[in-house]
Amino acid sequence: MITKLLALFDIDGCTFHQLRGYRDRSPKEIKDALITSNTKLLNVLKKAISTNKYQEVVIGSGTTRQSNHIDKYNLVRHQTPSSALAFPIFQNYLEPFFPKSKIWVDLFLMADIYGQGEKQDCPAGTSYKAMLREQYQKTQEEHNSYMLDAPKITLLYAYMHRFATLHCPSTVSVASSAAACSIIPETNEEEVKLTVQFYDDLLSILSSLGNFYTKNTHLIPQNITLELYHYEGKDISLITSIKGSGTIDTRYAWTVRFLYTKHFKFDSNIGELWRYQRNCNHTADELQKFHNAALYGAYGKSSIFINSFENWDCKPLDNFHQQEIFNLPEHRQLWATTDAYTTAAQLVRDNLFPLEALENISQQRPLASIIKHFRKPAQGATVHTPLLPKENEYEEDKSFPPCCVML
Repeated sequence: MITKLLALFDIDGCTFHQLRGYRDRSPKEIKDALITSNTKLLNVLKKAISTNKYQEVVIGSGTTRQSNHIDKYNLVRHQTPSSALAFPIFQNYLEPFFPKSKIWVDLFLMADIYGQGEKQDCPAGTSYKAMLREQYQKTQEEHNSYMLDAPKITLLYAYMHRFATLHCPSTVSVASSAAACSIIPETNEEEVKLTVQFYDDLLSILSSLGNFYTKNTHLIPQNITLELYHYEGKDISLITSIKGSGTIDTRYAWTVRFLYTKHFKFDSNIGELWRYQRNCNHTADELQKFHNAALYGAYGKSSIFINSFENWDCKPLDNFHQQEIFNLPEHRQLWATTDAYTTAAQLVRDNLFPLEALENISQQRPLASIIKHFRKPAQGATVHTPLLPKENEYEEDKSFPPCCVML
């Protein structure tokens, strides 16, 4: 049996529980504080990897900082560093402990799903890399929007189905209208057991996620076990474990947009939105027109509130999957590639991450070997010294809306 783990971490109040005031600190200071303050969490994760003998571990973003806009808002509001630093640091910390396992950081963000014009459905990792270039190469980037999902229902849905899509071997796309969103592994392949661990400090979010997915296990791929953990800097508590019973949704980007637009009602012109009416349904044609009109950018400051999915009937979504979603295109560059899987070492070689944030991160490896490892260029590449962020890089932006307060 092949076993793989996706670990998703919240930021504010969770992994950044002791990083308030670190907004303008050096990458090394941020790294030291992040690792030291989360030692208990990292030890629990290391034990889980060893006990379950995971051949592959993926570190991902479980925060609502899924776009540059929201990351900067929370950076200013909480006086914390950018979330873009955290996940590569965790990946690099874990890697030397498990030389027989592949340890990745996934640069996919929900902003890759949304966007405007040509940036719609951009390749996974586009938004994350744009954030890193702006921070460490001092470029001017255009950033995608993200429809803020406070309960993280759509966030978790996307990450689970992306993980299952990428890690089921020899999958076959099903083209029938009844199951167009599914892929089915060939029976002669070795069984793949996937675990998704989600860590958050807010019991309200964990409760909402637990209630929703316990009632709707068919929205979790059947080869995934979802584990929800409470963590705010002290003890780590397993809130619930849910075994999936559904098929894999390769068009999860469209499902996420469907769940978002259920909060709005289209009018005849598509160009305007009215507030969501509970019983309204959207066809694939309507959803495609809405998408093509680039309205996500216009409503990029809208939110899905934490009580939005309480007692929600999944029949409209189930009907959409069975009758409509096959009419929508599969965005293969978004879901069918592991190009967004990388390591902190590779990000340093690409001049996207500061070496200072990784030096001497593990006592198991001498500093000289770490520097040699990170400075080793890819074939045909030229080594560049990563640029460090300027002090007080981000001034407080009063344009950020209250709805982006996060979580």
